[in-house]
Amino acid sequence: MLEGLRLLRRRGFRQPRIGRLALTLLLAAGCASNSGVDFAVRLQTDLVPGVEFDEIIVRVDEGREQREPVAGGDGTFETGRIVARYTGIPSGMRRFSVDLMRRDVAVAEGARAYVVSGGGSVTIVITRSCGGRACVGDQPQCQGGRCVSETCTPENPASCPEPTCTLDEDCPTPPQSCFSSRCVSGFCFDFDSGSCGEGNYCDADDGCRPTGVVVPPDGGVIDAATDSGRERCTPACAGFSYCEDGSCVDASTCLSTDECPSDFVCRNRRCLPPDVDIDGDGSTAADDCDEGRADAFPGADEKCNDLDDDCDGDSDEGNPGVLCAEEGGECISGSCGCPPGQVDVDGVPDTGCECEVTPAIGQGGSCAEAIDLGRVDDTEQMMVIAANALPMDRELWYRVIGGDTPDTSCDNYYFRARFTDNPDDAYRFEVIRESCDAPADTDGLCRSTAGFTDYSFATDFYNEAEGIGECPCAPDPGITGRNICNDNTATHFIRVFRRGEVAPSCAPFALEISNGLFDTAE
Repeated sequence: MLEGLRLLRRRGFRQPRIGRLALTLLLAAGCASNSGVDFAVRLQTDLVPGVEFDEIIVRVDEGREQREPVAGGDGTFETGRIVARYTGIPSGMRRFSVDLMRRDVAVAEGARAYVVSGGGSVTIVITRSCGGRACVGDQPQCQGGRCVSETCTPENPASCPEPTCTLDEDCPTPPQSCFSSRCVSGFCFDFDSGSCGEGNYCDADDGCRPTGVVVPPDGGVIDAATDSGRERCTPACAGFSYCEDGSCVDASTCLSTDECPSDFVCRNRRCLPPDVDIDGDGSTAADDCDEGRADAFPGADEKCNDLDDDCDGDSDEGNPGVLCAEEGGECISGSCGCPPGQVDVDGVPDTGCECEVTPAIGQGGSCAEAIDLGRVDDTEQMMVIAANALPMDRELWYRVIGGDTPDTSCDNYYFRARFTDNPDDAYRFEVIRESCDAPADTDGLCRSTAGFTDYSFATDFYNEAEGIGECPCAPDPGITGRNICNDNTATHFIRVFRRGEVAPSCAPFALEISNGLFDTAE
């Protein structure tokens, strides 16, 4: 079977086969009796009949097989065509499969189905865009290039995801101009438009080609009527073996081409004829650097895997971020991620991990592990901290002592924290005096989870009516009308965090912490 699957890859498929697609179907009510139910199987596909497949095999419960030959003049399967009719099928859970064949080799297998009850008909969709798409888990079926539920069919749209298209214009540009992209049953099909003229068909790789000529797995061009040599082995040769005069031959081992027979090449430590295509990717061993991987061949898209995918002698070349466009981050030693101390914030592949984390991960993660900033006294001292608190859900804790130097007549204590730079108004901070466990707004121990952009605690004033403030002040035992000059030195815990509704950014904040710089005249 492998040889036929290789041929189909050159038509746009990149995996050995379109995997068997499991479906559970509740068919519409139809003819039923004590002897069973009747139903029909319809096929809808954009593969070219008579060229990419020449026979359809339908089975029920791996038995009751029906075969229908297909010729090039049979028209398209654009709107779906009944390919099998069954009568007297027992009600209940039934399985059936639809296999597309070319020269007795399966090129597409889809889909197995379970008939729950009733009769009617069911449409099996096989699209060119599913070539190379492996579907597993609770979405094991590929339709229109997407993995969908096993119950998704045109007759049961409730089990399908949102349609990929509603109009032909919603479909992407086809691989060749001789294709016509059509939106059918919510899926995009690439049908042969017929623009190649009589006696020709549209090939996904090569454009217009004569219908009487096929492209075999070894990359040459042969006529179907005079087929000979490697393509005649039945069953097809598996693994690192090749067809020679109708028999499969195991490839001998090697370390270099010099160890191989004349005109052979060493690939994957196996001596191979240069014109075979072991992995069926459309590239023969003469040019293919890795015959063990169907996704490695000259011109293939480079991936982040520390392997040479495009056979140019290098691995993981190109923009590191673009190589990791789906996973995010940058390509580093064959894996997608970010270097230590950097993060990908904007999600744009070209920029990779564009943000440097400040401070380093692991610093200031909690009040108990707050970053120690030392002391700012009320002698007009000031410091500025800059950081970006990345990753986005991170919070930063700082610890700073606001010192109150000795006073005899007027206290200059004015502790203040404020943002002098707050890009996009993205940051807020909370202040806790004395203890990480201090309750909110208790005895002046100010705590606000809503957050500040400017906070102060001061005694450099005097309010005679309320009897608060320490400027002027008097030493103990004091003077009538003045408060005692107390030592207001206190530890402040500052938690900086981002507002959740603000867009991600690398831009850092600037937090200024000062003491003794302001008075009541300000």
